[in-house]
Amino acid sequence: MSGRLRPLIAGPARHLVRLVREPEYRTLARLEATLGGRPRYQPGHARARGMELAFPDAASFLSSYHEIFVAGHYAFPWPDRPLRLLDLGANIGLSVLFFKRSHPQAEILALEADPGIFAYLERNVRGNGLGDVELLQRAAWDRDTRISFRSDGADGGRAVATGGGQGSAEVGAIDIAAFVARRPFDVIKMDIEGAESRVVPALRPVLGQVRFLMVEYHSVAGQPQSLAALLQVLEECGFRVHVHSVVSSPRPFVEVRAHDGYDLILHLFAWRP
Repeated sequence: MSGRLRPLIAGPARHLVRLVREPEYRTLARLEATLGGRPRYQPGHARARGMELAFPDAASFLSSYHEIFVAGHYAFPWPDRPLRLLDLGANIGLSVLFFKRSHPQAEILALEADPGIFAYLERNVRGNGLGDVELLQRAAWDRDTRISFRSDGADGGRAVATGGGQGSAEVGAIDIAAFVARRPFDVIKMDIEGAESRVVPALRPVLGQVRFLMVEYHSVAGQPQSLAALLQVLEECGFRVHVHSVVSSPRPFVEVRAHDGYDLILHLFAWRP
């Protein structure tokens, strides 16, 4: 077989094998065939593996479903003992559904700041029979306050400067470190669109009890980066860290590309060896 032809044949072959062997991959392929051509920011719903799922934006939904259910980015082992999990930035609830499917007895608290997205979170969690998950419409922050929050209508809402202008709303924010000090958690997942630069350092005094920490790091184009500070906190708290690129520029010395205002998005996976 020609070396040039081999990739053209191997790719479709791998796809067929995965369709046969992997139910979640097969489900994603069906969802992509149904939803892939939808315009952005149009609400919809889908059925996947026995779950009824509502979403505000098909593209974000498909990306999240792949990341969470197919790639299994949030998978972690846990012994047969109680598990307490804090989901910061739960979005429409796919992460909560994944965690509950993987660890049915887990005690889960999920925070989502965006009022519109919180309605989807509540609908997806409660509508799929998870009455024992605690949902809180709040932003994770380094103190109790109110902050301006701007929604993009999908999964990219973020805290903005006070009086954030058109399209922003005031939301309640909680001192997450004080909260965790009163109510310890074993696992923390964090996808809070840039607020991690404030929240991770604030959590430093209470990270000793955390076994697994998943953080989506966002570098805002044109603003100072906080990656080194976050990694230092994790290292000094005894975590081993792996870093996966989500959004980056292939040739950053030549051209830095921004995605929704971010010039770099990374997944930080931290755990105790």
